[in-house]
Amino acid sequence: MKYCSNCGKELADAAVVCPGCGHMQPKAAATVNKSTVYLIWSIVLIVVCNPIASILGIIALVYTAKAGSSSVGGDAEKDIGIARTLCIVATCIDALTFVTGVIVKLLSFLGLFGLHWFRIFW
Repeated sequence: MKYCSNCGKELADAAVVCPGCGHMQPKAAATVNKSTVYLIWSIVLIVVCNPIASILGIIALVYTAKAGSSSVGGDAEKDIGIARTLCIVATCIDALTFVTGVIVKLLSFLGLFGLHWFRIFW
């Protein structure tokens, strides 16, 4: 048995609308699918990315696990939103770190990084 997310009345497992208040019930399957996506994304961030992105990935993993175990639709959606935001921010940080590293290595390889680079403009 499940309970209405609005009034708390006991509902049948297949109920889409609460017979007591008429409130539409959230779909649990959508939350589970989103939860799985962010669970995998956060694990990839932890394993593959730089330390800052890995820390954000760990926090996203906690929120994803919390959303997966939450029975109330509103709280699960909020936790999924937080996990999504953390995954996006961590991915952007890692991408910027990678691009910055590539640029610095390219400039070093070309001999333009350091004192020689400043002589071009002065």
